[in-house]
Amino acid sequence: MSLQPKIAFLVCSLLFWCFAPTAQAFYKIEGEKGYLEARGFLRVWGLYNENPGNRWYYPNEDDQSTHAIGRLLLDGGLGEHISFELNLYQYYTHASTKGGGGQWEGLTGVERSSSVDLRWLNNAHNEAHLELDRLNLRLMFNDLDVTIGRRPINLATAFYFTPNDFFAPFAAQTFFRVYKPGVDAMVMEKPLGELSQFTLMGVLGYHPDPSASNGWSNTVSWARSSALARFSTSWSGFDWAILAGRVGRKVIAGIGIQGEMWEWLGVRVEGHHAIPTERGKRGVTEFTFALEHRFENSLEIHLEQFYHGSGEGSVGNYDLQSAAASILPYLGKNYSALGLTYEATPLLNIQLLSMLNWIDYSTLFSFYSVYSLSNESELSFGFSIPVGKEPVGRDLESEFGSYPAMFNLEFRVYF
Repeated sequence: MSLQPKIAFLVCSLLFWCFAPTAQAFYKIEGEKGYLEARGFLRVWGLYNENPGNRWYYPNEDDQSTHAIGRLLLDGGLGEHISFELNLYQYYTHASTKGGGGQWEGLTGVERSSSVDLRWLNNAHNEAHLELDRLNLRLMFNDLDVTIGRRPINLATAFYFTPNDFFAPFAAQTFFRVYKPGVDAMVMEKPLGELSQFTLMGVLGYHPDPSASNGWSNTVSWARSSALARFSTSWSGFDWAILAGRVGRKVIAGIGIQGEMWEWLGVRVEGHHAIPTERGKRGVTEFTFALEHRFENSLEIHLEQFYHGSGEGSVGNYDLQSAAASILPYLGKNYSALGLTYEATPLLNIQLLSMLNWIDYSTLFSFYSVYSLSNESELSFGFSIPVGKEPVGRDLESEFGSYPAMFNLEFRVYF
């Protein structure tokens, strides 16, 4: 393995001794008129990628990278009706090849304005961003909550394949999900009794701009903007949700269902049908069905089946450009995922994930472990191994066979 992950490990060890004893919040004030709490988060990791033997997609046999991200988190409020949230992060990466590993983490590229993203370092091997991940104001009334600004929007019901999570969804093999990226939005939530809620949301879209720091301009594109309505309620032991509206250039109608059968089998259903507003394009259906169970020994099993309507039914029709424009950038039509979670010791948690593409029979195996070093710090190790036919020239022979094998070592601390 290259020197970069080893350096990251040494840095992680040093940071642990420096920060592990720190309290959860480094500043907190509370009075009759309001409160303010400041917290911090630091994450350092190294990545090693063993690339497929295809120089069209991968110029190098392997790539190494080190990454660091520091966050300042502020939460505050005035009286009973006003609160705000700020999440500002500084991100730095050093890579043997431009973008080596950063795209896998998904820290940049979220569709949002570049006006509050300062890229102050950008060369062949180094890149650094200072960006607002969240900044929003929440107004709370007796029967209505309104949030304006940059905030995360989570519409997922399933865990691995989430077709209804339209705004900055996590990849299935992303295990660390504490900070979902924010998008520029306004959300209104109105309770309709104890178990029901109606939500309206508007999310701004932006024109693509490869020269911008995050890949998006600071000019609003109304054609790419979204407006959705969602109604959720509980009935017969299940949570039910329906949503409808416009997401970019598509009109969608979707459902989400989750609950438990026979007091031991968890069931999750999520999906939608989308009709493009552009002429000549067909409507597509995206649908996930999931089952899960937790045993008394802490073992959890998750099984998901995903129908990806915008994917292709044969390898020869794979289209990377179309997949990149999709909400979930997968190439095929049918996928299965099997996930296992197990608490090996009170301090060590292990997760395993296997994903199968039923069109080309390629598979991606992922392993992730987290070891708690203290109440505020943890160390994780993970890897992802693809199995499938590698690309031949520019032609893809399988989806996951075109992925690199990935190994990462990571340290995280909260203060």
